Amino acid sequence: MGLTRKIEQKICDVGLDEFFADHKADWIAAAKKAFKYLRDSHGPQAIIRRDDCAEALEIVLASTESLKDYLNDEKLTQKFWFIRFADFIVDREWDEIQKP
Repeated sequence: MGLTRKIEQKICDVGLDEFFADHKADWIAAAKKAFKYLRDSHGPQAIIRRDDCAEALEIVLASTESLKDYLNDEKLTQKFWFIRFADFIVDREWDEIQKP
């Protein structure tokens, strides 16, 4: 689905934008790995879209302790926060994520 303005505002409301900024290099590295996984799986001619990358990144985020701790501390227990945060990362850093 990708990041909408409404979802971006919710992310900012709960401070995930600041959490992203505090660990930006880690999130970009995770997104690049997700992108590379998709590229390696589907071949160099395949078009990898933002939503494809966000979906793969979501799986990684769901097992990332620092993010899980942050969400728990903020009492954000719904699973959709992983999806939203993945969309946020990919939207913010798409140009960087695609670089080899």
